[in-house]
Amino acid sequence: MGGMRSAYRCIVIFLCCTFFFVHAVQGDVTGKSRVDVEVSYRDALNAFYATEYERTLDLLEGLPQSRKKSVLEAVVYNAQFKPTRLFEITEKNPPYELYYISFQNRTILKKNILAHQSLRQIKDKTVHEFLTKRAHLFLARYYFRQLQFKNAKEYALRLKLQSDDPYIRSEAILLLIEIESVHRNARAVVALYGELLQDHPEKDSQGVLWNKLQERFQNQLQLEDCFKSPIAYFDYLKALHKGHFYKKVQQHAELFMDRFPTFSRLEDVKFILATTLFYQHKYRRAIELYQQLLRQKLSKKRELQSKFYLAGSFENTGKIKLAMRYYSQVLAGSKKDDVLQSRTYFALGKLYLKQRKEAAFDKLIRQYQIRFPDDPRVDALRWEQSYRFQLLLSPEEGVYAMFQRVVPDPAIRARLWSIYLKMAAVLFPGQENVMLQTMGLVPLNYSTWATAKRLETTTRPEPSQKYEWMYERGLRDLAIEEIDYRLHKSRRIDFKKWYVKAVLMQRKRSYYDMVEALQLLKVRSGQERESLPGYLMPFLYPRPYWHLVKYHAEKYELDPYLLMAIMRSQSQFSSFSKVGNKLGLYRIDPQIIKPFVFRLGDRFTGGKALLDPEKNIKYACFYLSELNEVFGGDWFHTLVSYYEGIDSSKYYLTEKKKERPLFIQQLESLTHKNELQQFLRETMESYMMYYLIYD
Repeated sequence: MGGMRSAYRCIVIFLCCTFFFVHAVQGDVTGKSRVDVEVSYRDALNAFYATEYERTLDLLEGLPQSRKKSVLEAVVYNAQFKPTRLFEITEKNPPYELYYISFQNRTILKKNILAHQSLRQIKDKTVHEFLTKRAHLFLARYYFRQLQFKNAKEYALRLKLQSDDPYIRSEAILLLIEIESVHRNARAVVALYGELLQDHPEKDSQGVLWNKLQERFQNQLQLEDCFKSPIAYFDYLKALHKGHFYKKVQQHAELFMDRFPTFSRLEDVKFILATTLFYQHKYRRAIELYQQLLRQKLSKKRELQSKFYLAGSFENTGKIKLAMRYYSQVLAGSKKDDVLQSRTYFALGKLYLKQRKEAAFDKLIRQYQIRFPDDPRVDALRWEQSYRFQLLLSPEEGVYAMFQRVVPDPAIRARLWSIYLKMAAVLFPGQENVMLQTMGLVPLNYSTWATAKRLETTTRPEPSQKYEWMYERGLRDLAIEEIDYRLHKSRRIDFKKWYVKAVLMQRKRSYYDMVEALQLLKVRSGQERESLPGYLMPFLYPRPYWHLVKYHAEKYELDPYLLMAIMRSQSQFSSFSKVGNKLGLYRIDPQIIKPFVFRLGDRFTGGKALLDPEKNIKYACFYLSELNEVFGGDWFHTLVSYYEGIDSSKYYLTEKKKERPLFIQQLESLTHKNELQQFLRETMESYMMYYLIYD
């Protein structure tokens, strides 16, 4: 009995020693604590998202074996189309996405039977449509890489014809264009490109794909041949207009009218062109087109829409009586169109306020409230009425009394007041009693107050465990595609899904696309009489390159929030932005900045240097500080000279006798250049929002 006990003790001691030895060896091999392992995994994940696949594998190699590591390794190998071993699913109830990874892995390894098993397991799940279509798209791409063009074309055609998912359909068309390009089939390429433009104009909004195709076919393709008929070309125009690609709309609408002067719906093309000109602030040309349209025989709806935009054009060119007359005609005739009537009530109400027609405004607002009791724009108009009345009648020292009237919540009022004090110190340094001037340059409006209120009251949604799981395993892009798929299927706006998408896009550093998508969402939510939740505002006004901006702001004694606002209105955080000769985040002209670069002691290597975010921010901050010193701290003239050149701002100082607009809405008194007005409005609005969100 004693011998058995001693034998038992020996076995236990041996097992314990083995356990500690193995873990000690593992510790020596990895040489990392749990925290170090997590940091290394994060580095590997970031390297993968930066498409640095070899570096990702090198970083993963030194980590202890885990399920998370094996999944990311499989994703990396699949992305390279060269897996080394079979990916096995060991979980009892695995997420659907693991079957998708397994399907890719087995397809590339040519384990066809096992691949079909994985595909069948995907189809058995409730979300099979989303992953099945992507599995078929992967098959089409795989066959294309293997030069099996017949199989690739078969799958791509099936997806193009059967899928209602915009992403799948557009990707299938792009793959078919590649296949037909290989076969040198110019006619098919042109037809497919036309389909892509009609349904998904955003896929080639900059014309990059078209330029590549022209190179392949030695400039023998004609854009007009992309459309089988005038109707198809017209559908493309509508898609461009819906996507807010206004420059392209103007270009193609004018080309369309020249090429198809007898088209049966030419008045619709003219309306699209006129509306595009309206949104581009080219009001005089828009007025000419709208007046031509109204002389023709139009449908009732199109006639009222034309009158509405014509009234807006007259208002923006100072012809107030004509604007009021047309707005009144739209109100009288649009009783069956709720959207148009609501917009007209709001536009006419704002016009009455500007013209100080109190009696007419009171009558209109009563009708508006009876007709649309739940429309938030009714509250916006009443707020504007109270604000304008107080501001016009109060002396400068009575501005806080106006704040108490229009911002009843004491916490929000105190916050807004402190923000205005800080901005006053930046915009008018060393001066006293400048609150009224500050509110003229950065006006307090209903939108600002409502945003401050939403930031205080709306709670951020809980992070989605599923999408966090996907992100941690290298499936971020698949997660974004799934959210887009859900949003496309949903009839109502799902703000929580949009929040998750915004988080993933921010991690992807797709700031331009993120802001663009949220701006369109803001427009859509306004049309559906909903407000953008406060938790989405930090994504609409993000802070990329913040450490660089803050460093240079402190160095040159500038306000970092004002610098972020300028960057947002200039390039929307796209470091590759280019408009004319102006390049980079701050859209700097190389010829203007060159002497300033030399003054900093740097070597100027040409315009390409301005595409580097670090250099662009450095040069822009130095240039702005120099301009601000020239104009004695006057930020209005500093921004004008930054946008248009120093000579332009000197004109306002001399010819206009240092006039400054009391309200930024009255910028027309100083300049009729619409682009400059838009830049100043956007910059000042963003400036306020950055303080509201982050200060």
